[in-house]
Amino acid sequence: MVTIYDQEFNGMITAMRHDSVFIDGQPFHYKEIAVIKRVRIRSGFLMIGSAMMAAAGGIIILGAVNGILRNDKPKDWYTNSALITAGTAAVVGYVLRKAFYINYRIGKKFKLEYLGLM
Repeated sequence: MVTIYDQEFNGMITAMRHDSVFIDGQPFHYKEIAVIKRVRIRSGFLMIGSAMMAAAGGIIILGAVNGILRNDKPKDWYTNSALITAGTAAVVGYVLRKAFYINYRIGKKFKLEYLGLM
């Protein structure tokens, strides 16, 4: 979760008492919570996104190494297709990594309410 003070906390909810949520034993008032983050556990987005970004970096490094070994000028190291492929892989990898987390912003669409149960 993220608090209204822009502090990020990770952990398990250990208790909920009165108007407080306890994360790993640390209490937070329910009005201090600004964003609740949820992780997509079985999606594979994080691993696939990281691999795509690493592949994009590999394409760039491989083009530079090949250009150096062939004694080419730096402007001839990369082809247009290699740059497009590396750029696309980097952008899609970044988007997949961002899609690994779902953020529920408390305010307009979502809200936390305190229910007093007797």
